[in-house]
Amino acid sequence: MIAAIWERVLGREGIGPGDDFFALGGNQLQGTAVLELLEDAFAVRLSPARLQEARTVAALAAAVEADQRAAPESGPAVAPVAFSQEGMLWQEQFAPGCQNLPPLARRYRGPLDIEVLERALAEIVNRHEPLRTAFELRDGRPVQVIAPPERRRLPVRDLRGLTPEAQELELARALSDAARPFDLTRGTMFEPTLFALGSEDNVLVIRAHHSVYDDWSVSVFRRELSTLYAAFRTGVASSLERLPLSFSQYARRQRHRLAGPAGTTQLSYWKRQLSGAPLSVELPIGDPDHPRGAPQASAQPVTLDLPPDLVAKLRALARRERATVFMTMLTAFQVLLHGCTGQSELLMASVVANRDRTELEGMIGCFTKKVLLRLSSAGDPSFGGLLARAREVVLGALAHQDLSFETVLQQVLGPPAARHGLVPTVAVMFQGVTPQTEEVVLPGVTSSGFETSVTTARAHFAAASGDRPEASTGPWGGGLYSGTFLILSVIEEEDRLSLVARGAFHRPAVERVLAGFRALLVDIVSHPDRRVSELAVTEGGDKGGEWLELRGFRIDRPRLEAVLRSSPAVRDVAIAVRKDHRGDPLLVAHVVPDGREPPNLADLRAFLWSRLPGYAWPAALVVVTELPVTELPVAPDAAVEEGAATVGRTEHERRLGALWAEVLGVDAVDGSANYWQSFSFIEALNRARAAGFRIRDEQVTRNRTVVALATDLAAEALPLRRKKLEREL
Repeated sequence: MIAAIWERVLGREGIGPGDDFFALGGNQLQGTAVLELLEDAFAVRLSPARLQEARTVAALAAAVEADQRAAPESGPAVAPVAFSQEGMLWQEQFAPGCQNLPPLARRYRGPLDIEVLERALAEIVNRHEPLRTAFELRDGRPVQVIAPPERRRLPVRDLRGLTPEAQELELARALSDAARPFDLTRGTMFEPTLFALGSEDNVLVIRAHHSVYDDWSVSVFRRELSTLYAAFRTGVASSLERLPLSFSQYARRQRHRLAGPAGTTQLSYWKRQLSGAPLSVELPIGDPDHPRGAPQASAQPVTLDLPPDLVAKLRALARRERATVFMTMLTAFQVLLHGCTGQSELLMASVVANRDRTELEGMIGCFTKKVLLRLSSAGDPSFGGLLARAREVVLGALAHQDLSFETVLQQVLGPPAARHGLVPTVAVMFQGVTPQTEEVVLPGVTSSGFETSVTTARAHFAAASGDRPEASTGPWGGGLYSGTFLILSVIEEEDRLSLVARGAFHRPAVERVLAGFRALLVDIVSHPDRRVSELAVTEGGDKGGEWLELRGFRIDRPRLEAVLRSSPAVRDVAIAVRKDHRGDPLLVAHVVPDGREPPNLADLRAFLWSRLPGYAWPAALVVVTELPVTELPVAPDAAVEEGAATVGRTEHERRLGALWAEVLGVDAVDGSANYWQSFSFIEALNRARAAGFRIRDEQVTRNRTVVALATDLAAEALPLRRKKLEREL
């Protein structure tokens, strides 16, 4: 079996017991695939170091058998995480609580049998592994740690002796507490609590993490709770059928399938689809009075309800064009963004349920995931033609939705971009939402949503963190509109259609954008044959400004130059895009010093650290005596090669590289390799911090390689060292 796994991963035949994995050409990434397939086949988890030691088929088989004999007979089960969970767990490392769901609260009026409710909840938790799952990092990889089924108590808080005002205050505190970060390594990510307000008045509040519970799961939970409560109340055993698949089995099969040709095919599709795509959208949703400040996420969303006659016309247009209403709204929003930004190429994210098989429909867990949608209005097509393009993009994304969003995104720019600290940002998410239709039906009890005057905001909307309030460190980023992002949900019901905007933005600006969207929709249904340039966009952003293209990012050159010019060491500056010896583009700053000692690249990056995102930092610096010049000089080789050296050039690089190699169990690592989404690097970071490195989470999220991170650390440490030297002198 091990020989067959090697043949599959390495694409070779005839592998025998004495063959050496690395001598056959195996690398670290292929080794990781082998370890995951071994775990799937034998339910054992070997470290990368064990693969280095047991390099032959025979030696690895002996290691697997030894681990199987040493495994305990009982206790928590361990399984790989699903692709849909990976990005959430990575983001939690740097923004704890960012994937907490808003509190799920239902009010029950009537003679509620609390013991029966407790038993029904316990049965649901035991049926569905994610509801009794914690997570750990083992050998540099995240795993699910699934507690065995057991009888669980339902915590009950008795508020019956309090006044209604005091009861609401206590409930408000509980709802606010839902944003408290989970300890991912302890307990479970699903915590129900019952609040007793009266003898026949109770509120059930569930605190849950998105990695174990998605929107689809809400309907499954409500349906099963209704069935189990009714059965247990009358003394009948559970009538629910056994689940055909557990979530851990799903995760194993998913990785097993995508480790082979299916995964290669999907990744090839995304590389073709996203090659050269612009990875930032200059949305006009920031505060014009405070353009560099971190926008605050509004606790209340911005909602736009469309009138019935407009809804009817939109649905008729979608039917004529053989599209869904979602596709039609997506295309219209593309037209709006084109009018606002001047960009003919746009990249947005969307959300899919990711339950493409019948056996997944009755499961509670996190299957939902984001996919990328690249939309083009090049050639100024008619709206119908643009809608046909969008339909093909959506269908293509659905057909290649299995790989994790983060894996696809990091592959877009690749290692050359990682060397220069370019982090993809997808600041717009456009999603279709189907309202929940399942209701909790408990005999003798009426249920309803719980209303309170207290509002809570999801921690995912934090646009900045740490002690540098201007640094955009949230998982969405924000391009040159630091920290802004928009989630636009299209809510479609039988008799209505509405849009809800959430995210981090300037509320009046988004209200204007949605008002312009409504006017545009009216124009589209009235003139569906008009070209994109002929459709009315009544509210847009500033299309002015001078842009460069850099690896799919649009750089506002005048703005970047203005920021650099404000540096105390710079009198004048000109930005240009040049190519290094590999032909890769990089951003070069041609600087006229202010008469003092010329700045160096490390000083300049230290100045830019809290002012601009990493992809807008120059990768090279050339000092000139005067600007403008008829032809900007090309950066010297030494400057062009900045950031592309192998690990070992500086102390920071040597120590970080050595720690990462230690975690991976290898002799050395490539300093230009992309560490993003590598959980082994999280472990290396923990060791580095324990060894005395002062590494902020912001620095990790703004860089992609050991070399880039080491350069960032050195740039930040330089002013501190100078101050220390001045004090000593």
